Amino acid sequence: MWLKCNHCREIVYRKEVERNNKVCPKCDYHFPISVMERIALLVDLGTFKEWDAEIGPQDPLNFQDTKSYKDRVKAHQAKTGRKDAMMTGEGMMNGRRVVLCLFDFSFMGGSMGLGRWGKDLPGDRSRIGGQVAGHFGHDLRRARMQEGILSLMQMAKTSAAVAKLGEAKLPFICLLADPTFGASPPASPCWAM
Repeated sequence: MWLKCNHCREIVYRKEVERNNKVCPKCDYHFPISVMERIALLVDLGTFKEWDAEIGPQDPLNFQDTKSYKDRVKAHQAKTGRKDAMMTGEGMMNGRRVVLCLFDFSFMGGSMGLGRWGKDLPGDRSRIGGQVAGHFGHDLRRARMQEGILSLMQMAKTSAAVAKLGEAKLPFICLLADPTFGASPPASPCWAM
């Protein structure tokens, strides 16, 4: 029933924090929110439609340290109920269609990994980089070391997609929320925050 604020250390009533969109009523500290809570705050009620929810990461390196990468992924899938760190889809924001790409920090720190191979060039389309580039074209970014250079290449793919949005004069808004280890794609001539 009660929460201790991570910032002011005051004890606050949980329901009051929830009514206040997960903001402490004493000091305005923003408690972490889930991907689904963020979507609910951003889009009109009942309008969000997720894309590519069935796509999960690959293990091209058969990476292993103290635990196999496949086992780590399975554990995060079980914990979050998601196949990978990114949720993409579309919805309406005040009656206008928007495309959302959200990283879920609770899935491997919201990092960018590989997914299925695409139909165009083998190994060129990965899960998250391909989704971001594809969804930007259809209408940010940390690589997973366990997937090697193939995952790291998705940063360049994401940056190129943002640049194409700028050339097309389409708005792009990047929201970095706590916790984050990443950075936004480079600002393009369109909006970046």
